[in-house]
Amino acid sequence: MKKWISLALAIGAIFAGMMLSQWALAQNKKDALKSQRDEISAKIKETKAMIADSEKKQKLTANQIAILNEQIHYREKMIESIDGELGQLDQNIQSEQSQIQLLEFQLASLKSEYAKMVYQAYKNRSSYNSIVFILSAEDFYQAYKRFKIMQALSEGRKKQVEIIKETEITLSKSIEQLKGSRLEVASLKKEQELVKTEIDGDKQAQQEKLNKLKKEESKLRAQQKKQESDRKKLNSKIQDIINKELAEERKREEQERIKALASVEKAKVEKGNVTSPKSTNVPKVEAIAKTETKYTKIELAPEVVSMNSNFEGNKGNLPWPVSHGAITSHFGKHAHPSLEDIVLNNNGVDFTTQQGEAVLSVFSGKVTSVFSIPGAGYNIIVTHGTYKTVYSGLAQVNVKVGDKVSAKQNLGSVGLTDDEAVLHFELWSVNSTKGAAQNPESWMRKR
Repeated sequence: MKKWISLALAIGAIFAGMMLSQWALAQNKKDALKSQRDEISAKIKETKAMIADSEKKQKLTANQIAILNEQIHYREKMIESIDGELGQLDQNIQSEQSQIQLLEFQLASLKSEYAKMVYQAYKNRSSYNSIVFILSAEDFYQAYKRFKIMQALSEGRKKQVEIIKETEITLSKSIEQLKGSRLEVASLKKEQELVKTEIDGDKQAQQEKLNKLKKEESKLRAQQKKQESDRKKLNSKIQDIINKELAEERKREEQERIKALASVEKAKVEKGNVTSPKSTNVPKVEAIAKTETKYTKIELAPEVVSMNSNFEGNKGNLPWPVSHGAITSHFGKHAHPSLEDIVLNNNGVDFTTQQGEAVLSVFSGKVTSVFSIPGAGYNIIVTHGTYKTVYSGLAQVNVKVGDKVSAKQNLGSVGLTDDEAVLHFELWSVNSTKGAAQNPESWMRKR
């Protein structure tokens, strides 16, 4: 019986250790989910502030609908996050209940064994009996072993008391943790219901704003037409800049090839492989160089290769170009937030923020262009190897062409376009023949 109890206690201790380890992992996951929920809560707070700020101006805009869309999206993510926390808490509760059962079994076993030890000690309580037991040994070695056994029994009883106390304390803590988990579940469910109510309120407010915007449809269409025109001008300017840079690079390579081929021809003449220096035809050399340049990729300089590697290595981890705001127009084709028959085709993303918000470089690079589009503010292009980032809609700029900038450096501030503070941001990849707009959201850090 004694051996069975000892084995059960050992197994119980092993399972208790495993449960504690699982609980620690579950707790870490729950903490991560809570941190995610706090981040989402901060975003909701930001969108609410932007909505309140725009409503103070008493001017309804399409971007208000887009901000509400973002707020609804964040609230839906909040519900998903809470679902994740509830699921994790359910696992924690099951683990805690299993741990409590094991501890209760362990405590009962410990107390049962301790009761038997006390009973045996009571039966042999006479010190005279103990001395007789030791002295009745056949030899000194046996007497010494009997003495150590008596000593071990005494120490065993003391340790058993300590283990019982520790187990009772652990059991008490586990019960408190279980109570805390159940209270947290109740609190999260209440919060989840509140978020669902807020989503319903946002959707109602959104519909009301849409109904009001329909009365100003002609004005909205005019604004949209102007924005399309401004974006076409921006795109045309970007393409011109890229084409110019590629032409300059090709010209440089062409000159280098002409020099290289002329050098080869000269070497042939000097070695006597060519009958006369007059046979060296420079125009012919130029024609060969041009032909080869037309079909050969531009060789990147080592520093450009290094910059590309660094930039590409940060894909998915680039910071936002503004510290505060919400994305109100995403990359690619998507429906207009309030005009049913309008499809937007965005080469980048639009951040609605506050007037005067600092515009930040998303990566280190070199300012290669600063220009303005009447009615659409200033534009800055920063080059990062064969990649370019475009910042459009600035009221003022703090940099000039040729400046080297670091990541998160202040490039300027966001201005107002149609009474809204919007930063338009693009990211381009340039190869040997052309440039292609990339989806900035796949490069930026998730928020």
